[in-house]
Parts: sequence; C-alpha cells; structure tokens
Amino acid sequence: MDGIKVYDNIFTHSDAAFFYSFIIKSRFTIGWQDTMIIEDKGIQFMHSTWSTEEVEQIGLLKKIKNKDLSKKINKRVPNKTVCNCSKFGEVYSPHDHGLKTDVLLYYANLNWKREWYGETLFYSEDLKNIIHAVPYTPGRIVWFNGAIPHSIRPSSSMAPQYRFTVSFFFPSGKNLSNV
Repeated sequence: MDGIKVYDNIFTHSDAAFFYSFIIKSRFTIGWQDTMIIEDKGIQFMHSTWSTEEVEQIGLLKKIKNKDLSKKINKRVPNKTVCNCSKFGEVYSPHDHGLKTDVLLYYANLNWKREWYGETLFYSEDLKNIIHAVPYTPGRIVWFNGAIPHSIRPSSSMAPQYRFTVSFFFPSGKNLSNV
C-alpha cells in the first residue's frame, strides 16, 4: 500500500520483552482524543507521552537494524512519542497526524491472537472506505505517512485487558515519507 510499510521480526524476543516491561511501567494519563469532532468529545484514552530521555531509555530506535527502515528514519529524532494503552469496548475515530509527519508505530504486546482484533485501519481521504488493514502482530512496526487517515479496530472481549502501541512522530523530510 502506498504510504504504508509493514516490518516484522525487527527485534529479538529479549528486546521485545525489555520494551514491554518499560511500557507497562510508564506513567499513563487519561485524556488522549483521536478527533476534535464534538460528537466524539468525552471519549478519552489512556496514554503516556514520553520525554526524549524516555525514548533514549527504551532504546527501541537504536535497536533497529533493518536497512530499509533505518533509511526511512534517516537519523531523525522523533518530535513526539506517545505510548497508547487501549482497552476492550473503546471506540476510535479516524484521524491523521498531518502532511509533514512520518509515523513509526510499534505493536508492543508480547502475545496477541488474530481473533482479538485490534488492527490498524487506514481510510480513503473521504473516510468512506477502509483502504488497508494491518493486523496487530506482536513486535510489528508500521511505518506510514501521517497524512493518511487511520484508527484502530477495538479489541474483542476475549483480548487481554490492554493493547499497547508506541507511536514515534518524525518531521517529514524530502521524499522520506514515501514507502
């Protein structure tokens, strides 16, 4: 899919376990919203906005050895990093992160079954069609152009209590958001 690239098997299990341990010890707050639409007000999610120091401590970006993904990052430093904690029953709205943002999305749970849902859905510009769905797969990285509208499919009632993702937001550079 143009503007979306999926990477699997980037990290060792030991690295993924370290990342997960770091994530579950993060300080989460309530208040993240996907949209500014008035009908959706009141829907607020748990998240942890990480400082530059926390990004350094987790070391996730430094562990990336995949040449294609490293080229996309191109030694850039994220201007924002957010760890999202999603739960069964939450409702998510399509949103984007703007034309000048590249997003590295990391699926952090160590175990996840397909029947637990939680996919990342990408929409057409008019939001009428799902143009691509990326299954939530432990350790997976999704690199995408932040201008593409997206949301997540809520977890099933059989899923673990929390679905964790980490989003690294990079300022777009020339041709760097192309996938």
